[in-house]
Amino acid sequence: MGPTDGAGDEADAPRCLCLPAVPESARSAREFVVAALGRAGWLDSVRIDQLALVTSELATNAVIHARTELQVRVDCDEHEARIEVADGVHARPEQARPRPLDPGGRGLVLVDALVDEWGVEDLDGQHEGPMAKKVWVRVTAG
Repeated sequence: MGPTDGAGDEADAPRCLCLPAVPESARSAREFVVAALGRAGWLDSVRIDQLALVTSELATNAVIHARTELQVRVDCDEHEARIEVADGVHARPEQARPRPLDPGGRGLVLVDALVDEWGVEDLDGQHEGPMAKKVWVRVTAG
């Protein structure tokens, strides 16, 4: 599976990537997002690295918990960037409160710390295909 919504020069670069529910998809999602954010021009390398980490977390959650195909979408202009990871289950992610020695449960805590805003949207009736929900994050310039 590969990029959709256009191909060609930078102006026509793909904004959406479909991936299988395999662990390697987190890496593909990160690379896709890093390339898209790099084209935007206003994000510094630290911010891009942070958003790559956030993307990896969201994609990994989709692979582990949804076990369905996932779609990664990036929309970026000169003022804001929005990253979405959609999957095929309706169950919403919940922000855990892990204890110091718990082996997991920190993903959404990390997401919350690194973005300006995030949320979950159901896709019933809004989207063709197997996607049921999307988790999105947003960061703004400045």
